[in-house]
Amino acid sequence: MVVFPLLFSLTTGPAVVWQLLAVLVLLFSAYRLGIIMFLVCAGISVPGWARLNRRIGPRSVLLIAMPLAVARFVGAAFLGPGSALAFAAVCVASGATLGADMVILPAMFSVALTQAGLSASQPFGLWSFAGKLGLALAAFVILPVPQTFGFTPGAQNTDAALRTLTVAYAVLPCVLKLCVLAIVLALPRRTGA
Repeated sequence: MVVFPLLFSLTTGPAVVWQLLAVLVLLFSAYRLGIIMFLVCAGISVPGWARLNRRIGPRSVLLIAMPLAVARFVGAAFLGPGSALAFAAVCVASGATLGADMVILPAMFSVALTQAGLSASQPFGLWSFAGKLGLALAAFVILPVPQTFGFTPGAQNTDAALRTLTVAYAVLPCVLKLCVLAIVLALPRRTGA
C-alpha cells in the first residue's frame, strides 16, 4: 500500500521538526519560557483542530495548519538580540499549529495502518518509533551543526555561529515542514478519520 510509506514519512518529518525546535529552544537559557508557551498553546489548540477536522477532514486541516506553521515560524529567522516579545509571539503561534500535528497525524496514521490490516498495537508502536527517530535525528544529526560553526550555548558567539543557529532553528524546520506538506498533498483524499 503506497499510503503507508507516505504516512510514515508524514510522522517522522514533523517529529524531527518539533523535536529539533524543542531541543534548540532549550539552548536559549533566557527563552526557556518559550518552550512552555509553545507546548501550552499546542495543548490549548487541540480542541479547535479536532473540531475543524470533523468539519473539513484531516487532509484539509493539515493543508491549513502546515503553511500556517511555516508562515508563523519563519519570523524567527528575522529576530535579533533583545527580541524576547517577538520570540514569545513565534512560540505561541507555532505552538498553536503544533496542535494540528498532535491530533490529526496520529489519527491518520492509525486509520491507514488499520485499513492495511495491522493490529491496533502495531500502528502505535510505529508511531512511537517515528517520534523517537525524530528525536534521534534532531539530537545527533542536526544539533551538532551549530557547534561545528562555533556556537556555544550561554557564551558570547560570533555572527557566523549565530547565523548557523538561525538556519538550524528557524529555516531548517520550515524547509522540513514544507517537505511534509508535499507528502500531505500526495496523500489520497480519503485517508484518515
